[in-house]
Order: sequence, then structure tokens, then C-alpha cells
Amino acid sequence: MPESVELSTRFLPMLLEGIMLIAIAGLWFMWWRNAKRQRLVESMLADSARQLQEATLHLQQAMQLINKSTDSARPRPKETRSRTAEKDDVAKKDARIEDMLSMQRDGRPVEDIARTLGLPLSQVRLMLKLHANRAH
Repeated sequence: MPESVELSTRFLPMLLEGIMLIAIAGLWFMWWRNAKRQRLVESMLADSARQLQEATLHLQQAMQLINKSTDSARPRPKETRSRTAEKDDVAKKDARIEDMLSMQRDGRPVEDIARTLGLPLSQVRLMLKLHANRAH
């Protein structure tokens, strides 16, 4: 038995050292493999970032084109006029209507009313019909 004890005391440290070397080599291999994966992931992220920037640029260009096309299709706002000018227009229209009604009461024909006021015949007929309906 002394020989077996001697063998175990001699081989046990060598066996442990061998196991330690294999464990260290395994850990180094795992570290190397993870570093390689990390570089691959970083490369994929960089490519994705470039694609995202390119897509963002295309989207901005498309939005500019859409805005330009909607701006050109949108009717331009008319110049605003003062309230007094609008009131004057309303007063003129009311005066024309009063003139039409007055001429009609006097028995003048519709054609004569249109000629006197410088209005289209159809407009005079329409206005007289509308006001005749209001009166009834």
C-alpha cells in the first residue's frame, strides 16, 4: 500500500493541474467565442443603425414632397377685407334687392329690371322668386 499511496500523492497533483489547465483553456475558449459573437452583434447593430438613418432620410424627403403637394393643392386664402367693406357689400346687395322688389311692385317686366340693375336675368328671376316665397 505504500506504493499506491505514493502513486496517488504523485499523480493527484498532476491530475489536478491537468484539470485546472483544461478548465482554464475551456474558459479562454468561451471568452474568445463570446468576444466573436459580440463583434458580430455590434456589426449587425451598426448596419441596422445605417439602415435606420437611411429610412429616416427617405421618410423626411417623402414628408417634404407630401407637404409641397398638399400646399400647392390647398386653395390660397383670400385677402381679408375690413368689416366695413363687407358691411358695404351687404348694404349694396340689400339695396339692389329693394330696387328689384320696388320695380316689380311698379309692374316693370323682369327683363327691364335686369337691364336697369345690370344683373343677369336668371339672377333677377331667382331673387324675385326667393323674396316672393318669403312674403307668403
